[in-house]
Amino acid sequence: VLRSTASINSFIGSGEITAAVRETMEVPAGKPTIREILRSDIKITGKDYKLTEGRIIANGELNISTLYIGDDENRSLQYMEHELPFTQFIDQSGVDEASFCELDYVITDSAFEPEEDSDGELRFLKGEIELRISADSFGRKDVEIIEDAYSPNSRIALDKEPIKMEETVVESKSQVILKDTIFIQEDSPDISEIFNVLYRPSISDCRISDDRLDIAGALGSNVLYLANNSEQPVYCCEQDIPFKHGVDIKGVKAEMGCDIVMNLEHCSYSMVSAKEVEIRVVLGISARIIKQVVIPVISKAAELPQDEKRVASQPSITIYFAQAGDNLWKVAKKYYTTIEELKKTNALGDSEILTAGEQILIPRKLK
Repeated sequence: VLRSTASINSFIGSGEITAAVRETMEVPAGKPTIREILRSDIKITGKDYKLTEGRIIANGELNISTLYIGDDENRSLQYMEHELPFTQFIDQSGVDEASFCELDYVITDSAFEPEEDSDGELRFLKGEIELRISADSFGRKDVEIIEDAYSPNSRIALDKEPIKMEETVVESKSQVILKDTIFIQEDSPDISEIFNVLYRPSISDCRISDDRLDIAGALGSNVLYLANNSEQPVYCCEQDIPFKHGVDIKGVKAEMGCDIVMNLEHCSYSMVSAKEVEIRVVLGISARIIKQVVIPVISKAAELPQDEKRVASQPSITIYFAQAGDNLWKVAKKYYTTIEELKKTNALGDSEILTAGEQILIPRKLK
């Protein structure tokens, strides 16, 4: 029996946790106390993970933007921002540092309410965010495959079926740094203050060539701002920012495929003028290059009678000259003998590889 080993991607398992992130945040100095909370927007940035034996450590940061009515004479519209880092643990049997994961972060619920400070003023924002993190874990697994079989005493007919498997060639991490200006349309009200900018990255094209990965996409940007307009004090402007990104990855080929995950690692913005907003965004690009491996696997074997005429016509000793690509298995199978017998007769070492032109003596097997 000829056995070989194939390294394939193996699904380890799925895990999920739901966790509550609780924090009491202070109203920034210079801002009025809270009279009423109008809305709070949350986005997750800096998503990352680490793996230890049997555990996934998921990290990230919650960026919270809150729009509220200030408790001042004019009951003015105000906004404030806070950042909350978090770390959560997902137990997953079978994972280790050599594994890889696909994580999905979802905010399932959130609640915010004002809270008094020691002076009795509503200068704290008490928040509770419910976060669900799902993880699919994978690893590389070596599987033993029966590649071929024969018997020196009979013929064996083999039926083989091709099985397609995915093999990870390489994993790559890189960054796309975007800096652009969003222009507010002329018929839209001017900006008084920016409340928040929400981002939605997407990929429109992915191309693999020799030693190169190129992707194209767009960053959807929604600017929510306080306007100099009493009839519509809160306004939104949308704009897509196209981008292209290329990374050199040694060993990749045009026929390979890829899985790409984009994460928002950092984002900031500033008001340039009443009609312009400058944004700065860092997108993390995680690319896993995969190739399809087709492995012929024996599905059926049947024993047939030996070809007596061929055995009878075989000389007592056959002198065989190895061809390019030959090995002892091929020769032993062809002449109904064993690798051990060939090694013994020809005083060969441990290697089963033959060089072209090498002479092999094959005695006829006696019944």
